[in-house]
Amino acid sequence: MTTSLNAILASIAAYLGLGLVFGAVFVARGISAVDPAARGASCGFRLVVLPGVAALWPLMLWRWRRASRRAVGVVGEVGG
Repeated sequence: MTTSLNAILASIAAYLGLGLVFGAVFVARGISAVDPAARGASCGFRLVVLPGVAALWPLMLWRWRRASRRAVGVVGEVGG
């Protein structure tokens, strides 16, 4: 029981740690690629969205990659 609990807590900690690292990079560089309305956003706005980005980092990574592919002009992507 303790081993399972430790594994679950370690997984949650790793997920949140990766989320914070990704969130910092995304808020600094990638948010304007995903949402053009966020271009020139203040530091306050970026701090407000950071917890949400950290929690939903797999979704934000997917959207950032999709936006980057569209900007480069990758053709033939299914669903987008």
